[in-house]
Amino acid sequence: MGVPQINKNVIPFYKEELLDNGVNILYLEAGEASKPKLLLLHGFPTSSRQYKQILFLLAPYFHIIAPDLPGFGQTTTPKGYSITFQNIADSIELFLEAIKFDAFAVYVFDYGAPTAFRIALKESKRITAIITQNGNAYVEGLGKDFWNIFQRAWRLTDIHELNNEQKKEYQETLNNIRNALLDSDFYKTQYFDGEKEIFRVDPEAPLIDYHALSDSVNVQNQLDLALDYRKNVELYPRFHELFRKLDIPVLAVWGANDNIFIPDGAHAYKKDFKNVKVVELDAGHFASVTHPAEIAQEILTFSYENDILQ
Repeated sequence: MGVPQINKNVIPFYKEELLDNGVNILYLEAGEASKPKLLLLHGFPTSSRQYKQILFLLAPYFHIIAPDLPGFGQTTTPKGYSITFQNIADSIELFLEAIKFDAFAVYVFDYGAPTAFRIALKESKRITAIITQNGNAYVEGLGKDFWNIFQRAWRLTDIHELNNEQKKEYQETLNNIRNALLDSDFYKTQYFDGEKEIFRVDPEAPLIDYHALSDSVNVQNQLDLALDYRKNVELYPRFHELFRKLDIPVLAVWGANDNIFIPDGAHAYKKDFKNVKVVELDAGHFASVTHPAEIAQEILTFSYENDILQ
């Protein structure tokens, strides 16, 4: 028996791609280029770093790309660039074209879901499968307690001229969101809420996210993006129409204890896709961080059953 050899393909490389619109995308890349392609799109409030453990587990089987979305991580944007979901999707589309990353399965989580689905509205043939981990596309998937504050802000935004009472309510609502973004404990709840085995949570993860987003510029960007989320909800009917046209498999692997995107959102995909497998994990919002081995195995099984992996 020879000396065991380390599989070097599992080690991610940190790369950058400067786009024509001035956005400089930092991304992780791992796996052999000849393997089936897998795009990992992260969510709020983190970056591509949320996928490090899953990336190590899946790199022997896939060619993986995990970018930092504009407004997050180490991706930088030019002066005057507006952090909106449409601009994020447009920039990721430019990025995929620049690195010639075509015909891929996509793993979506949180903000990564509307990013991928906006891209699919324009170029649906690029996506060969969807793996959604608490990546919502349905009204029934919005956790009511969490989303009430945003819905209040969205409702007031619709009013052309606010009276004094409405102005006060609107400002209080925005202040509540802003104060959350400035509170390190808010970032901890994203990881710890709903996770019964807290030893699974990387305690540095929420601290890194907090320090990355809590300066005045990033807080304003995230506040703007939270208000912009309503446009994703408005696009849900268009997403559903697209889903009904796509003949691709879907794996909805969900942290069932998530109070932001609740499990009803996972099962809702069955309404529009013919081939949907739903797996509920005893986990919270950041199941990718707390249950990477379980999710990676589900992805491998799903990929084998749907001929993505041979």
